[in-house]
Amino acid sequence: MMLLVIGGIFFATILIGVPIAFGMGLAGATWILFFEGMEPTILVRRFYYALNSFPLLAIHFSSCWACSRTGRGCCRTWSSGCR
Repeated sequence: MMLLVIGGIFFATILIGVPIAFGMGLAGATWILFFEGMEPTILVRRFYYALNSFPLLAIHFSSCWACSRTGRGCCRTWSSGCR
């Protein structure tokens, strides 16, 4: 049952053109809200605090750092993806 609901929501969002990360988040949030019985305010609060974690920020900062190095000519291999 759980696999059908989460998989159905995930593939439906992919078919309508939603990015994969948002489709996964929507499928997981739907399951937590409707089948686990968690209140929406608690779910939003947990999502907000999860965005403040260091590993998630490190991914974006390292990408920005690589693009800034590429613009200055220090790293030529990433130049096509950063411009």
